[in-house]
Amino acid sequence: MQWLRTSAGWTHADVSKKLGLLEESYNKIETGEKKPTLRQIEMLAKAFHRPIAAFLLPSPAQEPSLPQDFRQIPNDKREFSRKMRRVFRKARWLQDSSKELMTNLSLGLDPLSSKHTISDEPAQIAASERSASGITLETQIKWKNSYEAFAKWRDFLERKNIRTFQVSMPIEEARGFSLVDKKPFLVVVNSADDINARIFTLFHEYGHILLSETSVCIPELSSSKDSSKTASVERWCNRFAAEFILPSQVKDYLVGASQYGSQHGLGKMLHRGSTHLKVSKYALLIRMKEFGLVKDTQMTEFIEQAGKAIKKKGGGGKGLTQLDRCKQERGSNYVSLVLENLDRGAINTKDALGYLSIQMKYLDSLRSRQKSGKNG
Repeated sequence: MQWLRTSAGWTHADVSKKLGLLEESYNKIETGEKKPTLRQIEMLAKAFHRPIAAFLLPSPAQEPSLPQDFRQIPNDKREFSRKMRRVFRKARWLQDSSKELMTNLSLGLDPLSSKHTISDEPAQIAASERSASGITLETQIKWKNSYEAFAKWRDFLERKNIRTFQVSMPIEEARGFSLVDKKPFLVVVNSADDINARIFTLFHEYGHILLSETSVCIPELSSSKDSSKTASVERWCNRFAAEFILPSQVKDYLVGASQYGSQHGLGKMLHRGSTHLKVSKYALLIRMKEFGLVKDTQMTEFIEQAGKAIKKKGGGGKGLTQLDRCKQERGSNYVSLVLENLDRGAINTKDALGYLSIQMKYLDSLRSRQKSGKNG
C-alpha cells in the first residue's frame, strides 16, 4: 500500500481524504493492523491508475527509478506531480512493449549511435550527425511546415533504433525526457508543447542519449550563470540540438535575419526565422549568439520571458480521434511493429489493440493510413 501510494505521488492525507477516513485509520491499513475493503481498493486503484491486481502482490514490484531531474527552474524545483509520474509509467510501458515487439521480429535493440562525454565538442558531433542524416538545409527549408519537419526528424532517430513518442504532460514540469537505463532507448517529447519546441526537445534529448543520460528536462531554461554539472550538461545538449537543426550553412541566412531584426525588432525576426527554418526561437538565438549576432543580455531576457510564459502553456492533444492520437503518440514505426507482429501471428488482435490503444473498428482504417504513409 505504501509503495502504491508513494509511486503515485499521494500523501497519507490525500488518501485519507479520498477514502473518507481519519489519517490514523488509514495508517493502520498501511501498517497491516487493518485490511482495506474491496470498495476501498477499487477507489484507490482508480485514483492511482493501477490495476486491482497490483494491490494483491505479495511485495512491491521492482520498477525503474524516476529519470534524473535536469530541469533548470530557479527557486521553483518541485517533486514530480501525479500526472507526471503516470507519464513516466506510460513511457516505461511503451519501452517494454517496444522491446517485446522488436524481439518477436528478431530485431536488434542496440541504438545505432556513438557514446560521448561532456568534454567532447558538441558542435563537431552535431555536424557529423547532421551529415549522416543526409538532410540538407535546403531540404529542411522546403518542408511544407514544422509538423512535416518533426515527422522527418523523428524518422531519423527511429532509424537509429531510438524509439520516439509524444505524450501530453504538464508543460511547466517537462518538455521531454530520455530513458537509456534499458533498451531500446526512448525519447519522449511533450505533445502539449509548441511544435518547433518539440523539434528542439527531440534533439536535446538525443544529446542526453549520446551522453548516456536518463533525464527529464525543460531545455530552454538553462542559464549560462549556473556552473553546476546539471546545468553544464543541459547547455551541452542545448548546443548540440541547435547545431544539429541549424548547421553552419545557416550563417548567411542568420546574418540577413539579424539585419531584419535591427529594423523590425527581435520578436518579429525570431518568429519569421522560426517559421521559415522550422526550428524553435531558442535554437535560433543559440546559433545567432555563437555567430555574434545577438548579445548575452538578449539571450538572458529570452530565458526569463520563457520561464514566465511556460507556466501559461497548456492543453495539447485534446479532441483527437483514436487514430489521430495513435498517429501522434506512437508514430509510424511503432504502428508498423505492432501490425507486423499481428500479421506474423506473434501477437493476437486483442494484444494489437492494446498496444495501439484503439478499438477494433479502427484497425482497418489504421492499416489503410499506414499503407498510404499518412501515419507519420
